Amino acid sequence: MLTITILILYIASSYCSASQPFCTLDVSVNNSSDDRSFYGRHGHHSNCHRLSNTFWTTPKSDFRHGKDVWKAISDALWAFSPEPANNTECTRHSKLYREHITRHTLWAVQMLESSTLSPSGILSGNSDQLGHFDSCLGVQLKSEGLVGQYCLATLHLSPTPRAYPTYFLEGHRSDPLSLHYPPNLSFWDKLKVTKDPSKKVRGVVRWALCLPASCRVEDIHSTLQRTLQTLRPAGLEIRADLTSRACTSTVDSESQSPSAAYYFIKWLLIMSSVCMVLASAYDMLVYRKHIQKNKPPGVGTQLMLCYSIYENLSALNRPDPSTDLAVIHGMRTYSMFLIILGHRCLFSYGGPFHNPEFLEYRYRRFEDILLLNGTLIVDTFFVLSGFLTCRMLFLELKRKGNFRLIAIYLYRWLRITPIYMLMVVCYAAVLPHLGSGPVWKLKAGLEAERCSNNWWTNLLYINNYINADQMCMFQSWYISCDMHYSLVAPLVVYCLWQSPLAGMFLLGLILTLAALVPFLITYIGRYDGVLRVYMSLLVDPGQVDYYRNVYIKSHNRAVPYVVGMSAAYIYTHLKGTGYKLTVNQVGVGSIVAAIVALTSMMAAWIFYIPGRPYHPLENALYSPLHRLGWASAMSWIIVAAGLTGFGILEPILSMKSLVPLSRLTYSAFLVHGLVQLYSVATLRVPEYMSFPKLFWMWLGDVTASFILALVLHLLVEAPVTSLFKLIQPKRKVIKEG
Repeated sequence: MLTITILILYIASSYCSASQPFCTLDVSVNNSSDDRSFYGRHGHHSNCHRLSNTFWTTPKSDFRHGKDVWKAISDALWAFSPEPANNTECTRHSKLYREHITRHTLWAVQMLESSTLSPSGILSGNSDQLGHFDSCLGVQLKSEGLVGQYCLATLHLSPTPRAYPTYFLEGHRSDPLSLHYPPNLSFWDKLKVTKDPSKKVRGVVRWALCLPASCRVEDIHSTLQRTLQTLRPAGLEIRADLTSRACTSTVDSESQSPSAAYYFIKWLLIMSSVCMVLASAYDMLVYRKHIQKNKPPGVGTQLMLCYSIYENLSALNRPDPSTDLAVIHGMRTYSMFLIILGHRCLFSYGGPFHNPEFLEYRYRRFEDILLLNGTLIVDTFFVLSGFLTCRMLFLELKRKGNFRLIAIYLYRWLRITPIYMLMVVCYAAVLPHLGSGPVWKLKAGLEAERCSNNWWTNLLYINNYINADQMCMFQSWYISCDMHYSLVAPLVVYCLWQSPLAGMFLLGLILTLAALVPFLITYIGRYDGVLRVYMSLLVDPGQVDYYRNVYIKSHNRAVPYVVGMSAAYIYTHLKGTGYKLTVNQVGVGSIVAAIVALTSMMAAWIFYIPGRPYHPLENALYSPLHRLGWASAMSWIIVAAGLTGFGILEPILSMKSLVPLSRLTYSAFLVHGLVQLYSVATLRVPEYMSFPKLFWMWLGDVTASFILALVLHLLVEAPVTSLFKLIQPKRKVIKEG
């Protein structure tokens, strides 16, 4: 009977060990009976080996077919906490943490469950395993001086060559560019990096760890790397990356007191608010009741009115002297809406993203090129800027016969710089104190650091050339380009005024060079003809070579601005002669413009076809020509509407309600990135994206951005502009035509 009993027990134990080849991590630190009460990952403990925190017992099987890979990583990092020899406080807290886990103490289990316990959705591209950020930072054991610290480590996964050799071979899949994976394929083949840039890399995972705040980042990193290296003998190669920007604790937050720039912005806004309230009260309660029509207000009254809400709102809604170019308000407003939509895609698809396969599929849809090549909308602003700058200069020459070049440059610099630099300082000094989250320091903290280090490049308008990979405010390259073009525009306009023939030759030469330069750069450098907005770019555009060295450079983006200048000259000449377009001319011209614009936009689809061979000449030709085509179509709308009218589209583009929104677009352009950055940097879980949700978020972005733009306009932009006008000589208003 005894022999039979022993035999039964032996068979049972063999079955258990065969069915569970990987033990559940037991993080006990002593041999007391309390250890047995601690439950493992799957609720059992009797079959587990005793493991140390630093070195994990290597499983005897390999990971060629993905067997228990995630379980092995989870077990290795279960209750992970370093014990560095040179940091006694960290070692003490780590031992305390593991000891109290075995006792099921609340604070210790809270730390444990705040970490990533088991990943999900990695094969679908959900690489952000964020744990529970707020729960980790909520851990505070005051009696022991232990505080929770949240770290987001980046793990680079691959099998060892011996475990799965074909992982390192190219072309072993039947169609590596396809989104379809045969169900019997090894899971490593989906984690493998392919030549298809539209696919998100699956083999890079961000893994949340909750640790004692007394542990330094370098201690955590070194121990983490040693722990993961113990999986190598079983066929799993993991490299861990961890920086101070990926770790957050309440200790860090309390030690980082606001800078002097923070208090400067704070008191500036407070003082501006006080001035705005006092000036508005004076305007409505005193000035409006005693206003004298034939007597201009004194200097003191004018200074007060600069901050008046009533006066500035009235100016914001005041109609233009002429309605001939009212369509510009609509073009500017709608273009700003679309730019905000494009940047919402950039932030949401480049942040913690729950379902990247959705976007991988959309990259293959022809109709989605309207979003994928939406960067072309920016060229509309270049066209408008070139047109309006030259048009105003022509009117100035008509009034006086000349203009003061230095005064023009100074006016433009003072017009856009104060509010611009205010936002730069807000990014650098205020943004770090606005929020928190698993990726807050990786997103918002990084942006604040870049602004702190490179604000001077923004001030000098050279940020798209100097330290472009560390640019403050990713959209600020446009402001620098526009400033560069505005330095050249007055010289060209003066030449056109003095000698139309020589001026047209100069304008044609500049346009030729503006198209030739990007053609040659694209052809020689073998660049793409368009900015391909894949997920690898959306994470941090400044780190992508094409974006940094081609897309944001002034010499590559000048075509639409020069086309806008040419349109201003043509419009001014035709307007002066009283020329009117016929209905047929408007109709035919509009059809041609629509075809050219759509072709310029939609032709970029060929550059998104997976596996399509690269053709240098094709890319080099498309680079300047699609901008030329789009800019010409936009210029046609302006010129046709200004000369004759633009049919059924004109009421949509020239609605009176668009006038104040149009005048707020500069402030909205500056502030909308902050709104979107905040929404992504404060995420606690990856965002599930769909088109309905994307457009819902976009509507919120537009609303919030224009509300903040109005506040910024009333507090800073309008008062500064009014103050500058006070010191300028009065100008005669010239109506169009």
